[in-house]
Amino acid sequence: MQRDLTVSSFVLALESVGVLLAAYTDQPVFWLLIGSAPLGVLHTIRAFLRLRVNRRGGLLVMYERDR
Repeated sequence: MQRDLTVSSFVLALESVGVLLAAYTDQPVFWLLIGSAPLGVLHTIRAFLRLRVNRRGGLLVMYERDR
């Protein structure tokens, strides 16, 4: 059974709502810096930390770790 809402799509929805709400405030940069931007950065770091990086033939190869 396929999941309807993955973590990535949930974070994307939160990011979109945060950007739209920040656009309608008096200080949008402030609300982006404390809301949407850190959430996106943390999710990206988490996604890359779950990958394993090896160097093969001078190229960086990323693949998922064995669980």
